[in-house]
Amino acid sequence: MSLIMQLKQKLSLVNFQLPSCLSLILLITLVVFHKMHPFNLLNPNYVNWIYREDNSLLDIGQQVAAQNSFLSQDWRFPPGTLSNLGVWGNNSLLFSDAFPLTAYPIKILNSIFDFHNSTMQFYGINVFFGVLVTVSSAFGFVYWECKSILVASFTSFTIATLPQIFWVWSWPSLQIQGFLILAFWLCRLKDLKIKKFGWPALLFAVSMTHTYFVPMIGLFFLADLIISKKIIGKSTIFFKLIVGTNFVFLGTFLGGGFNAGLRGSSTGLDSIGLYASDWLIYFNSAGISAMVLPVTSIKNLTGFSYPGVGVFLLLLIAIMIKVQRKVIFTKSKNETVSSLFDVKYLFIAGFILFVVSIGPSFQFFGQEHLITENEFFLTPFSIFRVHSRFSWALPLFAIIWAVLILSRSFSHKVVVVIFALLLGVQQLELGNYYQNQKQVLSRLFASSDVSPGVLSSKLNPSIPMYFLPGFPSPLEISWRSSFMDFISEGGQLVNFAYINRFSTKRIQEANERIAEMSQLSTFESNSYLMVQNKSFVGITQRHKLIEQVEGWQLFYIY
Repeated sequence: MSLIMQLKQKLSLVNFQLPSCLSLILLITLVVFHKMHPFNLLNPNYVNWIYREDNSLLDIGQQVAAQNSFLSQDWRFPPGTLSNLGVWGNNSLLFSDAFPLTAYPIKILNSIFDFHNSTMQFYGINVFFGVLVTVSSAFGFVYWECKSILVASFTSFTIATLPQIFWVWSWPSLQIQGFLILAFWLCRLKDLKIKKFGWPALLFAVSMTHTYFVPMIGLFFLADLIISKKIIGKSTIFFKLIVGTNFVFLGTFLGGGFNAGLRGSSTGLDSIGLYASDWLIYFNSAGISAMVLPVTSIKNLTGFSYPGVGVFLLLLIAIMIKVQRKVIFTKSKNETVSSLFDVKYLFIAGFILFVVSIGPSFQFFGQEHLITENEFFLTPFSIFRVHSRFSWALPLFAIIWAVLILSRSFSHKVVVVIFALLLGVQQLELGNYYQNQKQVLSRLFASSDVSPGVLSSKLNPSIPMYFLPGFPSPLEISWRSSFMDFISEGGQLVNFAYINRFSTKRIQEANERIAEMSQLSTFESNSYLMVQNKSFVGITQRHKLIEQVEGWQLFYIY
């Protein structure tokens, strides 16, 4: 019997109401998407907002530029690299946060239908896809465990609207936190055939999405192999480990993740603790709550993980049930799903990831206490620059755990009533935050009459461009519009010294090289040079002034 037939049979056994479930998943996805963004962002040709001078769009602009670069260039080797976006070497989809998981299907479609004939944006589609994966994962897993469409709907909406997901609105690839739920779902499954194909597919997908998800999902993958060793055998574990690792390498390779080489990392060892979690990170509302004051001593909010009072109350109810009925980690009579991977492993995995998010800096109330200075131990934390993001796992797991406890202790109607009340509390607490965020993003993505500018028709996208100074601050100049100003009508990009998501060592080397050329007043022939007026230097080579724009002078070096 084929795998698809087996899956259909299993779904029919649990009375899976496919049309209703799919309709609810789509409805919840649309509601959550609109809670953040206007629907016109789903139109790839809606691009006027790109050219607005707003520093909030810098990260999105980088993604738009990279995706346009990927679409406009021919298929090349190594795949996922961007020939005209970077400095002295190729950039890549992964290093520019351009979401390879969606970029590849779009490029394949473009190869067939040839629709990419101007600058386009797929930011809205990326966000929608991320929300859809998270909602589908939460809905499907809870329905599979609890057999209640309403409970699954409330749970998926609660998870998809967590503040930690809204907080990273400008990085769609970081919003697919539903991957973590899919990983736990695979752990809970007893069907080895589904696991056989499910794990490689999931590991490939996360490696084509964002590097931070790889160790999180990898932790579950290893745990599932270890716990299942009595059934599948040690030799099979080794084989599955090799297969899973190869799929991670394949996804990373296709995304251009190896393009930066192995020299240096995304941050230096002296920056350890800069993006670490604090032990109180889950209780720091950061000013978004109408009920809980922020912990002002915690300055870094990159790995923001505050779940909200409604989620805390949900956990409190579940803990009270544990104390009174002792059903948390034991098999319930009503439980229809059995698995070697018990629910308690959720907390073990979540706590491990939380400890990793804190790292060796050991922060408490914003005070840093480095527990070691050993470079071998610190290097992994420098590779994952913002390791505070590993704290995102625990709130997701806590919600799933609480839902399972409630569904095994009360009728589904009671659980739905509890969820409705808690969502009401969540709305009272965070309603203003959601509303303010929606207003800010609506203004940010509103149509603008700002045009790409005059330079796009004067530049050759195959010629590299360098800035002086080599690392301009977008706060000092109107760099935002200058960046998009150089997108040609064909969607191609010139080389930017600044637009580079390689290691900091590579960026430092590039800027040192530009500085050396500046001191010698000798620049590479057949290149563009963008010079800020106040830092103008003499050019000894033959050159031509092409344009002056926004405090910058653009030269072509013969």
